[in-house]
Amino acid sequence: MRDLPYGLAQVTGNSMNAHEPVSIDDKDYILFQRTTNSQNGDIVVASRPIQSSGEDAYMVKKYNKIDQLLVSETNDTLSPYPDVKLNKDHQILGIVIAVAKPV
Repeated sequence: MRDLPYGLAQVTGNSMNAHEPVSIDDKDYILFQRTTNSQNGDIVVASRPIQSSGEDAYMVKKYNKIDQLLVSETNDTLSPYPDVKLNKDHQILGIVIAVAKPV
């Protein structure tokens, strides 16, 4: 099977629930275009390894190309969502192109 140019994922968490013009909330679905060619300000899907298991975890964040950061846009004051500094352990997998809200 060949790699498809798009991916679909369900979001867990509220790290992008204050994003404008469309919030990305817990249990929303995102459609993303698989690419490593992202621009400053893009909303991206990125991976990072989980130290204990060696598997990958995924996150949806705003890409700050200048500072090489993945940034949350949240109004959730109960959960910390610190900026993530990109390094060799992180990989941008794609750019979010649509958000679907479950009914």
